[in-house]
Amino acid sequence: MKLNIHNIATRALLAAGLAVGIASAYADGYEVNRAQEPRIHAGMTAHEVRAVLGAPQAVEAYGNQPGPVWTYNVAHADASVADTHTVFEINFSAKGRVIDANEFTTMTESQSD
Repeated sequence: MKLNIHNIATRALLAAGLAVGIASAYADGYEVNRAQEPRIHAGMTAHEVRAVLGAPQAVEAYGNQPGPVWTYNVAHADASVADTHTVFEINFSAKGRVIDANEFTTMTESQSD
């Protein structure tokens, strides 16, 4: 029985690519880019938002909010200001519909040596 090395290598690469794809699909949240943000609008369901942006980086419940708040890190945001990062936040109603969505920049904790 003669093995075809090329065929085995191709199958191994395909399997590795599939494994990476599955792992990234189940990652703990996604980054968004600024081109995706306008696709989110008031009245969308959480399911519709997830279909557009993927899983959020964080889901929080605040006492002053009627529903959950989803946050995403913004990829390739303006890095000209040191020690900051940009977040896209989506506020939901108690019925699970988008109330509003906003982008803002937060200060990161500086590491002291």
